[in-house]
Amino acid sequence: MAGSGYKVQIENLQDFAKRVRGLLSDFDTGANGDRTHAESGVAASSFGPFAEARELDEKYAVMRDSLRDVLDLLYRSLDDAQRNADATARNYDEQERGTAAAMRTDSAPPAATPPGRAEVEKSDKW
Repeated sequence: MAGSGYKVQIENLQDFAKRVRGLLSDFDTGANGDRTHAESGVAASSFGPFAEARELDEKYAVMRDSLRDVLDLLYRSLDDAQRNADATARNYDEQERGTAAAMRTDSAPPAATPPGRAEVEKSDKW
């Protein structure tokens, strides 16, 4: 299509970043890796004193640590996504403003210059 260039919807990027920030807030209160890790701890003796219970406790500890790591990674990924969307929107907005300002400057008519002395002397108007 002639005349149609690539157009970034800055509002969409800003809306995305806002939604992710809301998700991060919810995540922080309900699924924070460190908080989840702390709240899901059990005493080593919770499963019993026999070998199978100790083995279950070890597996539980590994999975608990893994869950914390996954939640922390997810949080960092979401945070990166919202920061990148904000930065991209800001950069495009600045670029659009710069382009618009340059177009206004380039399309302005040249300033009228006063006539020189020779022109005034030759003119019948004066």
